[in-house]
Amino acid sequence: MDVTNAFNNVHHIRLSNNLRKRGIPRNIIRWIESFLRDRSTRITFNGNQSKSFPTPAGVPQGSPLSPILYIFYNTDLLEISPSPTGHIALGFIDDIGYGVKGLTAEGNAERLEGLLTKAEDWRRKHGAQFERSKYILVHFTRNCKIKTEATVNIDGTTITPAKEAKYLGVIFDKELRYHKHINQAIQKGT
Repeated sequence: MDVTNAFNNVHHIRLSNNLRKRGIPRNIIRWIESFLRDRSTRITFNGNQSKSFPTPAGVPQGSPLSPILYIFYNTDLLEISPSPTGHIALGFIDDIGYGVKGLTAEGNAERLEGLLTKAEDWRRKHGAQFERSKYILVHFTRNCKIKTEATVNIDGTTITPAKEAKYLGVIFDKELRYHKHINQAIQKGT
């Protein structure tokens, strides 16, 4: 999954709540709130500059603090799954990956739909948007006898299985053999 315009849509009050929830000291939270308060933006295009307008949400792109703040902001998105076994949630800034394991693709697809339903709840609560065109589903297995055609359906979007997915620069193929990734790395190296 990919969170659209991640830094621009950080809700400051929700961020402060998430920081408190994670045990960040109050004086640091107050400093962060001051850092984000009364921000404004100007746009320059073809030498023309707009008037300054308020920026009541978001974290400043280019600030070294912004990626850290965003990680605190979306941590709940990585903790939405109900049980600690049989699944994984990975995230780096706006790129989120969920994984489940089970005996059938249909069962795994059903569990993924449950995770994505909870992710949609997080999205609505945080005023975020997901770039659904970037959703990718891969049923990983080396057993060619296992059927891997099960789709995932979420809020009118059907995600059909792909043979590979790229996540944080690594190409994961269906059989987890990494041939395409290795070939790409060799090509870049030469």
